[in-house]
Amino acid sequence: MLFSKGNISLCLAGAALVISCYGAFFQTKQPQINQLATDSEQQYNLASSDFDDVEHDDGQTLARLNKSIISLKKQVAELRQGSASHQTITPDLKESVLAILAEKEQQALEKAEQNNPIYGFYNSLPDDYELRLKSEPDYADSLNKQLREQIIDPYQSDKDRLKAMAQLQMNMFMLGKQTLPEYDYDIANSMLNIAANSQDNKLRVQAIELVSQSPILDSRLTQQYTQILERDDNEYIRRLAAQGILSQYFIARNEQADNSQQLAQQILTIYRHPINESVKSIIDEMIGDPNMLDELKKSAGE
Repeated sequence: MLFSKGNISLCLAGAALVISCYGAFFQTKQPQINQLATDSEQQYNLASSDFDDVEHDDGQTLARLNKSIISLKKQVAELRQGSASHQTITPDLKESVLAILAEKEQQALEKAEQNNPIYGFYNSLPDDYELRLKSEPDYADSLNKQLREQIIDPYQSDKDRLKAMAQLQMNMFMLGKQTLPEYDYDIANSMLNIAANSQDNKLRVQAIELVSQSPILDSRLTQQYTQILERDDNEYIRRLAAQGILSQYFIARNEQADNSQQLAQQILTIYRHPINESVKSIIDEMIGDPNMLDELKKSAGE
């Protein structure tokens, strides 16, 4: 997964807004509310100019972003408490600027969820979420099991299942683990079903992004990735499906799994007998390197 500069911009935007309002409170004794609102909004908009670029993230990025959000919340809380050494600040002025903060924060959250619907779960995370996850094993186990059940529940909306998957992935990185007991074929299958069948192209893209580099090894996934590679009408999704196929091979090879030979044979079959030019082009880019081909042939027993 790519590290999106939008995440950095989001953190900087929020920090810039808090700092600008903080400075306005404690450096100006008699500010004008309209000018303060305008200045705060301009600094917010300048710092968040790259926010529209947010497209996708991985669990490790989410964990870092969560820390930044918690820090920002603490700064806002401190601002709300005010300072005993600055009694010249009128309550009306303070409330007006805090209203600007609240409005801008809400706009940012709404834009984030609009651009990346699956990350809406951020809004409901408690400030001590990561600490509890790391310090209370029973809490972490219970939460991860709940998330798994939500991911595989066909009666949940695609968006809610993706949110649960993103949160489970974030939990895995927060806990410093490469995988979790709940991270199994059933959740990967659920994501691939969304990628193949959802009517929302954004959700289809995010579903396959979440699963194509997952640490799950299962021969059924290779078949599903192959079907998406050969049938989907979105080139980006087809490329991620091809990456998913190769990922299955590398996991099997590294784990010295029994099916590594079979996977190598399947990949070579796709490479040698592509069903169309699009598949041929994608596979050529993925495994056309002589060294990669030699490795696959060796693993396939040729």
